[in-house]
Amino acid sequence: MSFIKSVKSVFRRKKNKNGTKIGRNWLKNFIIEKQIKYYEYSDFKNVTFIRENVVRANLKDDSFALRFFNNDDATLREIVREIELHEKIVHENILQFYGITKKETDTIYQMNKYILVMEHANSGGQRETIVNSTPIGYSELYNECWKLEPDERPDMQRIVSILRTLINKFELPKISVIEDNEEIKNDTSQFVKKFLKDNNVNIIPFNELENPVPLCEGETCIQKI
Repeated sequence: MSFIKSVKSVFRRKKNKNGTKIGRNWLKNFIIEKQIKYYEYSDFKNVTFIRENVVRANLKDDSFALRFFNNDDATLREIVREIELHEKIVHENILQFYGITKKETDTIYQMNKYILVMEHANSGGQRETIVNSTPIGYSELYNECWKLEPDERPDMQRIVSILRTLINKFELPKISVIEDNEEIKNDTSQFVKKFLKDNNVNIIPFNELENPVPLCEGETCIQKI
C-alpha cells in the first residue's frame, strides 16, 4: 500500500458516521502504525524563526524546515493534499517531505502541535550564479525572485511590469536616414562625374535641348530630342 493510500485509509477509519470529521487521534494512530517517519522534537537544535508557523532547525549535520499546523479537520485534510503533491511531484527543486514531529505543551489547556518536517531551502544545492555581464536591473530582479520567503517574491504581474521598464530603458542608436541618403547621393554624383570625364563624354545641359519629346511616361522615361 502506498503512503498516500495509507493516509487516506486512516482518514476513512477515523471519520464519524456523517463522514465529515476526522478523529483527533487519527494522526497519532497513523504515526504509531509507522506509516510516517516520526522525529523527536527534542533532537532538533538551533531552532530559528523563519516566518509564522515555520522555523529552521538542525538535526545532526542537516538543516530542516519545521512547519507547525493546527489539529483541526480542515487543516489536516489540507496537509494530506500537500503530502500527496510531494509524493506525485519529485524534483530536485521541490522541497522534500521527511516526516512529522510533535512539540509537547506545558499545559493541559493546549493541544500538542504536530509539525511537518521538510527540507530546508538552503540544505540542497546552491542557486545558479548571475552572469557577470547581466545588466544591474535584471540582476536585481533575479535576486527578488530567488528570495527564500515566497511572500517576498514579486508576482507575475510585477515581474512583467519590471521587464517592460527594463526593456524601454534600452534605446536603439539614432540613425539619420536623411544624412545617409545625402552621403550616398554625393558619392554617386562624384562617381558619375569621374566616369564621364575619364571616357571623354560630352555633357549637354538639359535646358539647352530644343523641343524635347517624351517617348514614354514614368520615372524610366527617355526623352526624344
